[in-house]
Amino acid sequence: MTRYKWLALAAFLVGGHFTVSAQDIYDAAHTRTFADYLFDKGEYAEAALEYERLVFLSPSDSRARVRLLQAYRHAGRPAEGIRSFHRIYASIDSASPQARRELFRLYVMADRYEEARQLLPHLSGPTEGLEAGLFILSGQADSVGPILSQCSEALCEKLGYHVDIWQRTRRRSPFVAGALSALLPGAGKLYVKRPLDAAFAFIFVAGNAWQSWLGFKREGMKSVRGWIFGGLAAGFYLGNVWGSVRAAKRYNQQIDERLHRQARHLLVASPR
Repeated sequence: MTRYKWLALAAFLVGGHFTVSAQDIYDAAHTRTFADYLFDKGEYAEAALEYERLVFLSPSDSRARVRLLQAYRHAGRPAEGIRSFHRIYASIDSASPQARRELFRLYVMADRYEEARQLLPHLSGPTEGLEAGLFILSGQADSVGPILSQCSEALCEKLGYHVDIWQRTRRRSPFVAGALSALLPGAGKLYVKRPLDAAFAFIFVAGNAWQSWLGFKREGMKSVRGWIFGGLAAGFYLGNVWGSVRAAKRYNQQIDERLHRQARHLLVASPR
């Protein structure tokens, strides 16, 4: 009986040892190491979960707080990053300068430009470039000239370069695109630099019109073939005109979207 008691005691001690070892894996030091490993590997969503745990275990760890926000930013989850900021900081002024800058980036990623603008007075360092970028993202690129002209920081120079290209890029008139396609099917699509669509539009309209003409020529006005292909040709013709108008609008929209993407990237992208 004594022998079994000793075996039971040994099993308890060994089991307790493994339990303590397993618990040590989840302490702040191990969690920080694992979170940093995931972050450096580019597994940002998983890293964010570990940093959430680390902030819970070590609330005073300012580096962990900033890393948490960065992980959410790199993971493309700005809404969660913003919620985490307001949960772990009592106020904006209680956050570190780096954490405030991360909150600004998260606001930009979430398209919450007005909140990002209200945050500018709380950021350290020059903010003229950030303000100019917010004007661009808010659809007011024409208004950034005075800001950029008085700003000497590198961000302003980069934004100015893209704004200059945006201003010099020629737009396409929807009216002209529609008129060209009305005169010659596909011409409006060619005008907005869509040659493949232009070729298809011309072939469909011209091909159906040709078949319709052949039907009427051979069978007269009672030709079923002529009316069918004529209806198809008319439908493709009207669609070609309307499509050219829409293509011109889309062409102009893409010019604005390109500037929007570039400004957004400049405001959000930064060293880790």
